[in-house]
Amino acid sequence: RADASSNFGPNNKWGYFPSMALAWRVSEESFMSNFDALSSLRIRLGYGEVGNQDIGGYTYGAALTNFPTRWGTGLLPNQFANPDVKWETTTSYNIGLDFTLFNSRIEFIGDVYLKETDDLLMRQTLPLFMGTDALSAPMVNVGKMENRGVEITLNTVNTKGALDWNSGLTFTLNR
Repeated sequence: RADASSNFGPNNKWGYFPSMALAWRVSEESFMSNFDALSSLRIRLGYGEVGNQDIGGYTYGAALTNFPTRWGTGLLPNQFANPDVKWETTTSYNIGLDFTLFNSRIEFIGDVYLKETDDLLMRQTLPLFMGTDALSAPMVNVGKMENRGVEITLNTVNTKGALDWNSGLTFTLNR
């Protein structure tokens, strides 16, 4: 995927974000034919990148603002330029396992994932002597953040006489 945004300067206007997903339905293989209790079994792998361009329009450039003076309206810079600011990118990796048992009455869904975000978008802190009202700090790309975790879901379809109900239990751990 290729995305363009006018929020970035001409050098970094475009971001490229590939992705792919694979799944193997193990339960459809011939060696699984003797497992009657198993309704389905699937293994999943995924990789993908997404971009964040949520910094507002023209924040990569310098801007002027009107300022009243004794001699009429004047102009002052109100923002530092940073033509090198670029897309924030989050890369995700995941592996999953899904299976159902007893004619799909019990369902298990499990995922392990890793998300890495690079080039975080934020305003650079300016020193106090620059003033707090007149000049906006430039947008910059800083740092990296990592999230990893596990998500497990167990669903059941239950019947007792004429009464039918579904239940679900979810466990999530994110670090």
